[in-house]
Order: sequence, then structure tokens, then C-alpha cells
Amino acid sequence: MHKKVTYVCLVCDIRPLKDKKYRVRLTVGGDEIEYFGDASSVAASIATVKILLNSVVSTDETVFTTADIKIFFYGSLLPESKYMELHLKIIPIEIIAQYNLMDIQANGWVYINF
Repeated sequence: MHKKVTYVCLVCDIRPLKDKKYRVRLTVGGDEIEYFGDASSVAASIATVKILLNSVVSTDETVFTTADIKIFFYGSLLPESKYMELHLKIIPIEIIAQYNLMDIQANGWVYINF
């Protein structure tokens, strides 16, 4: 069975003002993911933004909060695109042993369904 595979990118960050100063995370190569739906999002007009901000600054004791939606289209991805490859050299030995990854690796790579 043929599946489309994307890559993994390690993102390392040092955030000196945070409690957890060092952060390492994996991101999936989004440029390799096929999505055939409309991936655009509609932006608010400048008039809407001005009305919103004016309302916030002109109202006493107002709190303004925003949210960042990181995985907005994740649930809509096609099954053929939901595989990534991860090289064994970046996986800790304890994890390799715990999940018997040596038994399922191919040429040093592990393929993960996400």
C-alpha cells in the first residue's frame, strides 16, 4: 500500500523569560501535506478591527484576549497525507527500546501515522 510521507522538523527554542526556558518540539512538513479543500481563512476588514479595538480601549476594566489556532485544518487532512518519517538518531534509546522501534524501522527510519 502506497502512502504519502512528510518529513519532521525539530524546532529548538530558548525562552529566557519563561519558566521552561528550553523547548524542543516536532513540526510536520506542511508543504508536503496534500489538502484539496479551501485552506484560506477570511480576514476581518479594517473597519471591524477598528471597531473592536475602539470598544476595548473605551470600556473601563476591559480585558482583551486572543488565541492562536495552530492545528486548524488538521481534522480535514486526507488520510494519504498523515504519515511522517522520523530518523532513529533523534529518538532516545529508552523510547526505541520501550516501543521496540528496531523491529519496525526501515533503513534507520520509523514511519508514524499522526
